[in-house]
Amino acid sequence: MKHLDWLSAGLLLAGVILLRYHIATGWLLCALSCVAAIWLFLAATYQDRPLYGKVAQSVVMLVLNLSNYMAWRGE
Repeated sequence: MKHLDWLSAGLLLAGVILLRYHIATGWLLCALSCVAAIWLFLAATYQDRPLYGKVAQSVVMLVLNLSNYMAWRGE
């Protein structure tokens, strides 16, 4: 599961960088990172692992995506 954390973080970072340059694939990468974060959260729930890190990761990803969207629209 640890490698999926890194994959999710890498996808988010790449998506944020691409969104800053107004590249449409940034949206795809950010969406994939959110899906990965949600999947990790659900997997942790069913395996009785600590959830605080997964919840925080999911919230941070969603907030970053929202802020990038607002910046992309120029608001």
